[in-house]
Amino acid sequence: SGPILIGQVGIDPPRGEDWAVYDLMVSQLPAIVKSFRALGVRSEVCHLAFEPSILDTLPAAPAQDINVSFVGTVSTDHKQRIALLEAIAARHDLKLWGNVPRTLPASSPLHRCFQGEVWGAEMYQVLRRSRVTVNSHIDMVGQEAGNMRLFEATGAGAFLLTDFKENLHTLFEPDRDVAVWRSIDDCLEAIERYLGDDHARASIAHAGRAKTFAQHTFANRVREILTLIEKM
Repeated sequence: SGPILIGQVGIDPPRGEDWAVYDLMVSQLPAIVKSFRALGVRSEVCHLAFEPSILDTLPAAPAQDINVSFVGTVSTDHKQRIALLEAIAARHDLKLWGNVPRTLPASSPLHRCFQGEVWGAEMYQVLRRSRVTVNSHIDMVGQEAGNMRLFEATGAGAFLLTDFKENLHTLFEPDRDVAVWRSIDDCLEAIERYLGDDHARASIAHAGRAKTFAQHTFANRVREILTLIEKM
């Protein structure tokens, strides 16, 4: 038999492509898996992951000198994220790593938060420097959790405060492995509470890292994909 061709798409797939050339398409988003299946393409959910050996290449864990961080994209596709970050910026010393969107109004409190872009080892060090690092999924995912930040932040051992999604418990136990917010007010209250509780932050960060190392490594995902291939 010939080679097996597998593709991965984690955003809305471009229209008009011939996906039939793939034996299997994987995505971390069930809605995208559903859309591939509707086109008659074999498709399965396969989540993103973390590579533990990254930690061996990082400098020593830095002092936690950042109260609240967000590392990632801020764009017109992230309206909920912008509203959340602006509310945090009004109350806390928020530091943002990413690109300033051209459409951001001059009056936005986020302008003073941007620290430039950060990648690779520097990005992981920023996560580790953060007492609280915030996650907010892109608007299009609806009620499905699974972005890269979930795995990068927990894998690096950071305390992650993430938005509640209906499937989150299948990846992390809410308020044990990651802290969870359900509304902007809820998020602000959680930041306040956890900044004042070093023990709770350390305990959640430790549990989150253990869960990611046990279940969410790329080696685990490769095993999942090989199992899918065997079933084919």
